[in-house]
Amino acid sequence: MFYWFIIQNIKSIKRSPDFSRKLIVNIIFSVLMLLLALDIIILGIFLFKIIKEHYPDIDPVVVFNGGIIFYLLSETIFRLVFQKIRSLDGKPYLLLNVKRKEIAHFILLKVPATIINIFPLFILIPFFINGVLPNHTAAGSFAWLISILMLVLFNNYLINFIKMKFAKNPAFATISALVFICCFLVQYFNFFSFTSLSKLIFGLVFTYHALSAIPLLMFLSVYFLNYKFLISGFYIDQIKMEGKNKNYFGDLSFLKNFGETGDLIALSIKLMLRNKRTKTNLLMPIIALFYGILIYSNGTFKGGNIPGQFWMMFAGTFITGLFVMMYGVNSFSYESNYFSFLLTNKIDLFILLKSKYYLMLLISIPIYILSLFYVLYGVRIVFINTVMFLFTIGITPFLLLYMSLFNKSKFDLSLSPYSNQGKGTNQFISVFTILLIQLIIFYPLRIFLGWDNCLVIFGLLGILGIIFNNQILKIILKQFYNKKYLMSEGFRQT
Repeated sequence: MFYWFIIQNIKSIKRSPDFSRKLIVNIIFSVLMLLLALDIIILGIFLFKIIKEHYPDIDPVVVFNGGIIFYLLSETIFRLVFQKIRSLDGKPYLLLNVKRKEIAHFILLKVPATIINIFPLFILIPFFINGVLPNHTAAGSFAWLISILMLVLFNNYLINFIKMKFAKNPAFATISALVFICCFLVQYFNFFSFTSLSKLIFGLVFTYHALSAIPLLMFLSVYFLNYKFLISGFYIDQIKMEGKNKNYFGDLSFLKNFGETGDLIALSIKLMLRNKRTKTNLLMPIIALFYGILIYSNGTFKGGNIPGQFWMMFAGTFITGLFVMMYGVNSFSYESNYFSFLLTNKIDLFILLKSKYYLMLLISIPIYILSLFYVLYGVRIVFINTVMFLFTIGITPFLLLYMSLFNKSKFDLSLSPYSNQGKGTNQFISVFTILLIQLIIFYPLRIFLGWDNCLVIFGLLGILGIIFNNQILKIILKQFYNKKYLMSEGFRQT
């Protein structure tokens, strides 16, 4: 039966419209992945010697053990963002004469088949062969290897379970991410040493081989948890689960005071609250508020060097402007399902553009107010964040709205928040362009006018953008008129 499942998956890949259309892209991507894999393998081969050179008085295996727990924590956050939910793969088989148990097991066996799981092996296995096995007993070495592999698999299936639950309870994944961030901050501020704990745990495995059974039992337990969750919801009449949407913004009737612009803003907020993918835009900026702790607590960026100063400006942009960057580049793609409706109704397109800009202001201002707690790190930090906030709401929205007119990929709002559907190079290029523009403006000003004058000019540029927002939006409107039918056609075809 599993062989039949594999054959069906191969056929589905070959019959996919993207298989032939993106064949060249996939070949190039595969070549790049092979080159990256080769680099990682080389790193794994020489990792023991590299650690030995940097820490001559410490066993490289002990140093490696100290970093395992940090890898697992960072991998968890990475999986929360990028790991695919495999439960969706089994829904087409529910209409066939196939046992639900077999479908569930096949789906769970597909969970580890990702690049995220394969690439770490390219470092772990060579390091195990070159560094661990020659310096420790065979039993202890294999117990150590099994422990790490089982913990990686446990992590994999744990995140799969969290993301399946996330489809019903968004707060579950958000709280999980915050817990991991708090663990990192505890280590960062030396409240507790996870490095020492990691060294102790994985060091004991070499002596007490039976301890490797604990990660194995953890993996089997979370596998069974995934299995029971899949079985409980694997019915045809439960393929689509409907739930009541909570209005986390409360009553939006106050927006009616702003006329048609307020009505369009309210519609956009309701759209984001009713769909999992867009709801992420409202949650991620809150999490990003804590990003500054990692930057401002690092003495490397407090000096007077130019790269460090630009990095602090980037932190200010990221903290106060993440929503602008996430929403601005996809603002029209979110409405791709009814974009033609907007064009054929009596909606002033200038008001439509204005509502998108005001929505970015409406969300960004409370985020900036929350970021004022960074005054604990000094008034200078708040000043930098304020300057970048002004630049973010005065310049960045217009650039992103303009670039979003070239985005013709339909955005399926019914998919997982972490799905890559509708996301492509346009989004990456747009955000990269914003950072590049900041860099181009920053360096000449910093070199010739100094750090303080550079910040003042950034703030003034943002203020000018806010003052002349109507004039700038009218320029974007002209391009919108030229692009609207091409955008509509692209949304219908994708």
